[in-house]
Amino acid sequence: METFVVPLEWLGRDDLARAGGKATNLGELISASFPVPDGFVVATAAYDGFVAHNCLGETIARALQDEQGSGATIRAAFEKAPIPPEIEQDILAV
Repeated sequence: METFVVPLEWLGRDDLARAGGKATNLGELISASFPVPDGFVVATAAYDGFVAHNCLGETIARALQDEQGSGATIRAAFEKAPIPPEIEQDILAV
């Protein structure tokens, strides 16, 4: 089963696709013993799961082609779409 929430201390430079640049950089700082507050990241798998669960891929592609940068259609689609239960449970468990 995919983990949708990852503690920052579990992350490093090899996790860029899993968690994004900011989170992996914070993980690297933790590994180097810099003072970083406890935290977590909602993994990219949660985004991918959210988009797939709500069939938003086509909406995103169409809006990017038609709207020339406004993003209003994409934003509205995301606001209306429910978070899949398995993702919601992982986030709320933190």
